[in-house]
Formats: sequence, structure tokens, C-alpha cells
Amino acid sequence: MSVSSENNKTIPHEIIFEILLRLPVKSLCRFKCVSSSWLALISDPQFVMLQLHRNKRRNLILSNLSGNSAYNYSIDEEKLVSVELDFPLEQDANRDGSGYLARIVGSCNGLVCTTPKPKIFFVLNPLTRESKRIPDVPFEPFPRSSDDLYGFGCTAEDCKFIKVSFGLKPNMSVAIFSLRMNSWRRVLASGYTRPLINVPGTLTNGALHWRLQKHGGDFVLAAFDLVEERFKEFPLPDASTSFRFFGTGVLGDCLCLQFFKGKMKEHWIMKEYGVKESWTRVFIHQDPNNVWPLCLWKNSTKLLVINRKNLLVCDCNNEGSEDVAVADVPNWNSACVYVESLVSPN
Repeated sequence: MSVSSENNKTIPHEIIFEILLRLPVKSLCRFKCVSSSWLALISDPQFVMLQLHRNKRRNLILSNLSGNSAYNYSIDEEKLVSVELDFPLEQDANRDGSGYLARIVGSCNGLVCTTPKPKIFFVLNPLTRESKRIPDVPFEPFPRSSDDLYGFGCTAEDCKFIKVSFGLKPNMSVAIFSLRMNSWRRVLASGYTRPLINVPGTLTNGALHWRLQKHGGDFVLAAFDLVEERFKEFPLPDASTSFRFFGTGVLGDCLCLQFFKGKMKEHWIMKEYGVKESWTRVFIHQDPNNVWPLCLWKNSTKLLVINRKNLLVCDCNNEGSEDVAVADVPNWNSACVYVESLVSPN
């Protein structure tokens, strides 16, 4: 493919390819309309994957606690500007009077998994606005189970939606939906009891992480490996033994834990995945009892954190924090960071 100029010279295909790879996703979506050859190039799976791996632009999605809407923020810019997103089934989410609020399950490869209604899940690309509904699980090993866990993640070859169900006995069932194969399958597991709190799995290093309780009563950090499709456990920091509860997250590609006991909280990151000795405490000077870290601000050493009303930037090396100048920060229900991509959920 080449593009002709007024003096009948052409731009080589290789140069056009490299230029397009460097453009934002929104621009690429518009440029699909330039010509049929540009449409074919930008839609080509090889181009889509190269753009994904080269692109570093990140966005933050916050779902609203007071309604079923979500806001998108580009977190690598100097200023955060909110853009309201359309979620599938958004208009019908609360018509049944259940009061159920749309939540974000997770993200990978630029795709975001949401649940606008109980047990209804969509995978969407917020920038291209493509979406796909996850079909209902065709098998229910534990029909009475209401404490299922969910997660969403990707391997090198596929994107997977995970549903973990718990039986009355020490049995578990893991249902796996493959977006590539468009089908469900099941693997059996055991060793953990149904959770006290249903939270989405945290994706990092090719696995989904949860705080689970063993049948002996101890709480452990468990991960479901998306390639091997089995659970494994990771050691907790020795200094965290005084805390019974913790939540999981990701900071700068590192697994992050937030331990809490009453009004006390501590944050730790695992700098080397799977190595106990690499656990490092992160000090957040902006009252760590009332904030949750989201990501590194503009890929710096500063943290972007959130409380119930504000987005804040905290410097872990110095005391103090500053408000991020944004408009319309919602009373948030769930948050998710994703990278911009052309990847389609279909």
C-alpha cells in the first residue's frame, strides 16, 4: 500500500505502517475511513498486536456509586479530563428496582470486563466501543452457590473470563470462558471455602489473585494461573501477621496488598513476583487509612490514589499530596486501569 502526493510521489508502506503504529487509538479508529487499504491495515491482527505492545497510553475507568455510569480519564496527561462512557445495558440496569450497581471486573489488552446486572457480564473496548456479552455458564455444579468469584485476564493466545464456584463440601469448580474459542469449559479444584467478600480477581503476571480462606481457617494469597489453569499460593510478608484481612491490587506491574485491621492499613508490593523476600512496604503519607492506590502517576514514582471524593497524587518519598485537577469525579464504586488498544472482544 502507498499514498500518492500532489507531485505523484508515494510514501512507502513501511513508513506508513510505522507512523500509524505511533498514533492514538482514537485517531486510528477515524483513519479507518481514509481508504479501504488503511482499513485493512489498521484492522490487521498483526498491526493490532504490535500497536498493543508498543502503546503505553493508559486510562482509568471509575464506575459511579450513585448510578450506572462510568467515567474515563487519561492518566498519562498533565490534566485528567473525564469522559462519560456508555456501558452495555446501562439504561436498563436499575429498572428492576434491585439497586444493583454496575461494577468493573478487570481489564487486559485494552479490554474491560463489566457486570451491569447480577450475573450478566460484558467485555468491551471503551475506545472502539465494541462489546461482547459473556454467555451464561451451561453447567452449574453447585446450583445453590451464591458466593461466586469472577475474574478476567489474558494469556499470550487468549482472553479468559473466570467464574469460581464453591460447594458445601471442600469442592470448587472453575468455569473458564475463552473469547478466542467462544466456549466454556470447567476444571475442578479444592482446598478453599466460599469467600466472605466477593471481589474480582487481581490480574498480574498471568494469574488472577484473591484472598481466600483455607478449610483449616487460615487466610492465604491464592492465584489462579491462566495458562496452567490451577490454583497456587504465595507467601505473605512476615510483618503482616498482625493483620487478618487484606485486599489485592497492582502497582507498576507489581502485586500490591492492602492489609487492614480496624482503622489501621498498610500497603505492600511484591517487587519480584513469587519471591517472599521481595515484599516491600509502601508508605502513603496521605492518610493511608482512607485511600486506595490505583497506579503510578504518569509512570513516575508518584502514586495516583483515590478516596471517596477525590483523586490524589502522593509522593512516597516525601510527605504531602496534591489534588488532581479533574472535573466530575464520581462517588466511585469500582476502578480499573487499562491500556489503549484496538483489540476486539469479538
